[in-house]
Amino acid sequence: MLSPRNQLIRVILYNRTRLDCPFFGSPIPTLRWFKNGQGSNLDGGNYHVYENGSLEIKMIRKEDQGIYTCVATNILGKAENQVRLEVKDPTRIYRMPEDQVAKRGTTVQLECRVKHDPSLKLTVSWLKDDEPLYIGNREKAAGQCPALLLPAPFTGTLLAFLPTPARYLCRMKKEEDSLTIFGVAERDQGSYTCVASTELDQDLAKAYLTVLDNLLTWITHLTFAADQATPTNRLAALPKGRPERPRDLELTDLAERSVRLTWIPGDDNNSPITDYVVQFEEDQFQPGVWHDHSKFPGSVNSAVLQLSPYVNYQFRVIAINEVGSSHPSLPSERYRTSGAPPESNPSDVKGEGTRKNNMEITWTPMNATSAFGPNLRYIVKWRRRETRETWNNVTVWGSRYVVGQTPVYVPYEIRVQAENDFGKGPEPGTVIGYSGEDYPRAAPTDVKIRVLNSTAISLQWNRVYPDTVQGQLREYRAYYWRESSLLKSLWVSQKRQQASFPGDRLRGVVSRLFPYSNYRLEMVVVNGRGDGPRSETKAFTTPEGVPSAPRRFRVRQPNLETINLEWDHPEHPNGILTGYTLKYVAFNGTKVGKQIVENFSPNQTKLTMQRADPVSRYRFSLSARTQVGSGEAVTEESPAPPNEGRCTAAASGRMVPGNSDA
Repeated sequence: MLSPRNQLIRVILYNRTRLDCPFFGSPIPTLRWFKNGQGSNLDGGNYHVYENGSLEIKMIRKEDQGIYTCVATNILGKAENQVRLEVKDPTRIYRMPEDQVAKRGTTVQLECRVKHDPSLKLTVSWLKDDEPLYIGNREKAAGQCPALLLPAPFTGTLLAFLPTPARYLCRMKKEEDSLTIFGVAERDQGSYTCVASTELDQDLAKAYLTVLDNLLTWITHLTFAADQATPTNRLAALPKGRPERPRDLELTDLAERSVRLTWIPGDDNNSPITDYVVQFEEDQFQPGVWHDHSKFPGSVNSAVLQLSPYVNYQFRVIAINEVGSSHPSLPSERYRTSGAPPESNPSDVKGEGTRKNNMEITWTPMNATSAFGPNLRYIVKWRRRETRETWNNVTVWGSRYVVGQTPVYVPYEIRVQAENDFGKGPEPGTVIGYSGEDYPRAAPTDVKIRVLNSTAISLQWNRVYPDTVQGQLREYRAYYWRESSLLKSLWVSQKRQQASFPGDRLRGVVSRLFPYSNYRLEMVVVNGRGDGPRSETKAFTTPEGVPSAPRRFRVRQPNLETINLEWDHPEHPNGILTGYTLKYVAFNGTKVGKQIVENFSPNQTKLTMQRADPVSRYRFSLSARTQVGSGEAVTEESPAPPNEGRCTAAASGRMVPGNSDA
């Protein structure tokens, strides 16, 4: 496996995601995915496995959360890795800011209330005219809130209309679910976008603020700036909205397979219409359900629609601009096209046994726009493959047919042809299906076991005869269990475990065994129905290995002169313990002394040591040993003394052992 182990992937609900599992091996391994350590191989439906080992989940659901394991297997063994998938709720703005018109100098509040996954950190920010909005208690920068300077004729009497003598104090306040603007001014006019984001997703909502001038500014505008205003500038100042829905739909140029649809556009609400979506509904197969038919540019209001035979159409139109979509128009009148024989046949035809003596033929039924006529039905034909038998046939109005009294796991040729009252569809292609499977009748023979090391064995066996499989051979499988440890006082779990070897193989490797243990093993062959009979039980013994780390290693310092060490025996000795190895080194800040190594008897589990000096700290590493070697080490440090701030050379001599148990 080439990827990091135990990755965590977080993804938003209903999104698509891909779990990576890069691998390498020779011979090229077979890779399979499993969820939560159980169940069948994940592939098909909502899952798709790529050749590079990646697992794609097409649409994430809550139940997809869990631990996914990828297992790569070849004749030399198998390797696996796990990926933990967490599914998070999407971030959604459920109360959006609304377009507002405000008088200058008043207070405006723009709401933005958000729902998000509580395990993700939410950040809410605002944009002004699609640029980041920097919000403070008071805008102090020159030019940010300029003084209102009027021409000389207006500086006398009209000065009293100013909210302040010479300058507005512009203030904005961002709260958890709103943005408040105090004393709005002309420069506050524009679009405001609320951006709610987490580290995984975001949602946006936009509103437009229009600021109305007070009397003084209005008079100034009339006197000095009226001639400078342009239609474009006035349009830009108006609030934008979703378009009104189109109206007055009309059908003309009625033909056998086409019709012209014309509509009157609704108001674009100051944002040009970019597209029109035409939808249709039919009243035979899915009445009341609307489907997209076609899409047209916003510059047209009439289009020719291509139609299918024998559909009672009804149309509606939706307008789209940069703000969003309009409500659908009122439906058009209905138009039914004439019928014709089907031009296609059902897809996804399959033949699979649900019992050992049947075959269920299934297919995906055709929809309303491909039926082409009344009384759509299917002519189902089947016969045993390579027998030259006469075709059996039956007419079905549903999407399945069960053939009974079949032999066990026999191939069949299958054809499914569509037909309506106007005639039959084209000649269908032939699909190969199989009748039902039964349990295998034979077990692998001559099972041989070779011990590779303290945790792995290799297996070799003779394959079963094909006619005894009674189905598709999925894998050979080894069931094994730990019968006892060679350490008489050690209790072991005898839970059965299994190792799978996909395909028609003759050898495999079982790993992750416990050293120094007695095991039993049986083998079976597996098809789609299940396990066959067990092989003869084989016994084997794993040799000694290195022990696991000592448990509960504690370092205590009752005073400045003494350090006490205590530990428990390893959880898995994996053999006969021959002793413990303690390595320690003194350090003081960046100063590190010489490493000291001490060996102890297998029965010793505590040690009292005299410090070489009262300032240095010590780093201890403890491991257990068998005759095979030292196992995993556990590391601890002595507590920091109260006066650790002093900087002296670290002690390089060994500590003086005190009392210990032996």
